[in-house]
Parts: sequence; C-alpha cells; structure tokens
Amino acid sequence: MWRVDFTNSEFLRGPSLSSVADGSLFVSNPDAVHALSASTGDEEWQFGVDDTRFHNPPIVVDGTVFATTNDPSGQEGGDGKGTSVYALDANTGEQKWQFDEYEDTVAPIHVAENTVFIPSQFCVYAVDAATGEQRWQFEVGYGVETNPRTDFFAETATGTLYVADADGNVFAVDVATGEEEWRADVGTRVTTGLSVVDGTLFLGAFSSDIEQPTNSELQYYVSALDAATGDERWRFTLNPEPGLESPTLEFVTVIDDTLFAGSDACSDYPTCASLYAVDAASGEEKWQFEADNSVNTVTEADGTLFVGTALGNGDDGVVHAVDAETGTELWCFLAGNLLLSPITVIEDTLFVVSRTDTDFEDAYRLNALDTATGDEKWNFIADSDVGGPRFADGTVFVSADRATVHALDAGVERSNEDGGTDDDSIEDSGTDENSGGNTEDEANC
Repeated sequence: MWRVDFTNSEFLRGPSLSSVADGSLFVSNPDAVHALSASTGDEEWQFGVDDTRFHNPPIVVDGTVFATTNDPSGQEGGDGKGTSVYALDANTGEQKWQFDEYEDTVAPIHVAENTVFIPSQFCVYAVDAATGEQRWQFEVGYGVETNPRTDFFAETATGTLYVADADGNVFAVDVATGEEEWRADVGTRVTTGLSVVDGTLFLGAFSSDIEQPTNSELQYYVSALDAATGDERWRFTLNPEPGLESPTLEFVTVIDDTLFAGSDACSDYPTCASLYAVDAASGEEKWQFEADNSVNTVTEADGTLFVGTALGNGDDGVVHAVDAETGTELWCFLAGNLLLSPITVIEDTLFVVSRTDTDFEDAYRLNALDTATGDEKWNFIADSDVGGPRFADGTVFVSADRATVHALDAGVERSNEDGGTDDDSIEDSGTDENSGGNTEDEANC
C-alpha cells in the first residue's frame, strides 16, 4: 500500500515500530523518531538529537510518545549524548521532557499508572509520565533480571510494581512511594517474565540445593505467589527428579482460568520442549503438549492455542495449532529455520515472521496463515531483518532490510492487533489428512 525508505547505511539495526495510535504509526529509527500517517505513509513530524541513537520501539500512551536513546559514550564525556528517555507530543513531535539521570538501560522501559519505569543495571527509576520528574529510585542488589525474549522487565497491578533480580528475588514496590512492600526468594533464578492475574503473580524459575550445580541438577518450576504478600500459593514442577532432565521455562501466561507454560528443548528427554496447561487456581496439570523444539510463544483465539517454537534461537521454527481444552494438535506449519516474532491472530488470520535458508542465503518472511487449517494465505518476502508486525484498520506494518517500513493489505478488517491474547521458506504442513498443508517436504512438521 505504501513504503518509506530510510537511510541507515552506517547502522546494523533498522526501524522499529510502535502500535498505531490516532491514525499515526511511530517509528524509532537510529537517527530519529518519525511519525507517519498510517493511511498514506506521509511523514507528519520527526524528532532527532545530534550524535545519539534511538533504540527500542516507541511507546505511545495517552497522546505521548516515549522514546529512548542508548549512547553510553555520552556518560563518559564522549561525543554521544548519553542514555535518555524523551516524552514527545504525539500530534506535533514537540519535546515535553527529557530524563537522563541514569546509566545504560538493561531492558525496555515500562509505562503504567502515569509512571515511566526505567530499568538500569542495579536500580529501577520511576519518573512522572506527565512532567518527567523523578519520583523515586529502587535499588535491586543483584541487578535487574531481564529475559531477552520478553518486552518488559516488570509487571504492574493495583498500585504495585513487580520486578525480579538476578539472584532469584522478586520485589513488590509501591508505585506511589517506591517503598518495598515485600520481597520473596523464589529460587536460584527467574527465567520468565512476570505475569499478574487476579491477585496472583506467576513466574518461571529454577533452584538447586547444590552449591555449584550443573544444569542437570537444577529443578525447574512455575511459582504462583500471592500478589499482596509474596506468599507462595502453589508450585508446579517440570522435573520432579533433577538430574534426569532440565527443561528451562521460556514463558508463563494465563488465559481464562488456565496457566500455559512453555519449556525449551534439552537432551532428548520426552518432557522437554513442551507446552503445559496448568489450573491457575490449584497448580494441577491439565495436559502436556510435546513439541520438537523449544516452546517460546503462545497466542489464543476462539478456543485454539497457536504455539510457536524456535523463536529467535535454534532451528525448525514451527507453528502448532492446539485445542486449548485437550492439548490435541489440530495442524502445524513449518516456518523454516526459526521464528522472529510472536504470533498475532486477527479474525481468521495468523501472522508470524520467520526466516529460512535458501541456497545459502537467508530469506525473511511475514507469513499469513488460515487459523482453521494452517494453509498459507500469503507471504511477504524480504532480504533481511523483518521486524515484528503492527496492525490497524486492515493494514499490517512491518520493517524490513534495516531501512524500510512497509504497509501491506493484511486481508483482514479488524484493527485490534491484540487479536489473540497476551517477545523462511514457507510451505504448509500436515501430520494427517485433516491437517493444513499439502506438501511432502513439510510432512514431518
């Protein structure tokens, strides 16, 4: 429908996109933040700062665009401008405020409850979203824990910020004052993002009683904590007998009354690389779906779970459609070497970005699949670096080739890009006559 080309020859990273707000798509390019008309691609404004680089997608909240720069040389008196958070008027691009009283960030910022939370290495800073004034800073002794596959370092709910450190501690912090409400030792290390649902904080972790354990001597589990007190309500253990298997948890998410947890592949044991369905109230297992590679992402729509494996790591990226009640596979789609984005479902179409090797060259694709069958409706091919897609009003926006933003007809009408629930050469595949797909090459998906 349209494309905008940027000049990024000196940068290895290309544009990253916000969600669409009030008809505008906001693009964080290394040299500037750009506001584009979502319908035409025309530039509405741009905001840049000399000798600094923007990184991470912009965040748009209540008419304000929050953008971050990452140029640590500025902290040491070099040519760069340092690390900063900028608040920009979404309509005009005018700067509202700038906050730079911190060192390099270790994860993207988190905006909630009129507060911008900034994760530095050993501190979380809280800044008033309207004024840019620092409210407080909270020290995290062992460093803020981050997961490279998640887009947040913390979760907020009912006036409380939850954050984990690198030593297996979880902190509950009062959003208004920065005072610690409680802390809980949940094990040796937290391995997933934090999720708060109906007064319970869910996370994945591992622990060991051995002073210097090997990976096989660790025990992996989902822990459900009382969000008000930090007391553990239940624990679901993936490997009750450490030493036999080591399935690290990749994510936990709650949909309706069920918690879904994905684990990675490990040493060819049958319970590794699985999606677990667990009763969110009791911690009792409902079912387990075994996959061929690390289970990294899941999205639900109309009673079906769409499960992605090998997200950003490994090989054999596969999308599985699984019945949410029984764990039965409905179809699967071999996406190529690996997936490069979480799965989004809008109406009857599933969208995911993948990569595959073709004659020793990489091909990057945005795949659109029929949710009922797994049949591919269309794909968009780029030479390199297809970013995570954004959606609005029947259009899918995607960055590609480190320099271009494309607006494509998505083939759907609804504008909500959170159509599910909620960081490659494509042929359809099938395991039986009822599966989507029709090629012999992909029959082993």
